Amino acid sequence: MTAENKRLQIEAEKAKVEAEKKIEMAIISAQRESENQLQVRRLESEVKIRTSSSAGSLEHGGINGGMKTLKLPTFNEDKDDLDAYLNRFERV
Repeated sequence: MTAENKRLQIEAEKAKVEAEKKIEMAIISAQRESENQLQVRRLESEVKIRTSSSAGSLEHGGINGGMKTLKLPTFNEDKDDLDAYLNRFERV
């Protein structure tokens, strides 16, 4: 084998390796794109589920389940009497 033939053979091998690398990178890129699309679909369906369930809870009385919101001041240990606060709570 002459030096020219060896050089051509080496260049052919390099071209083959480069082509295989490009194909491999294209496959990896396609897989990543597919995974990204799948993740987007999952997130979209999760958002749909959450929005539909939150809309359902609003129809049935909202976040607190239809319970009346208490208008009771917060308890302050330093200046409020616990018994008086609990009595007020029970009345409300």
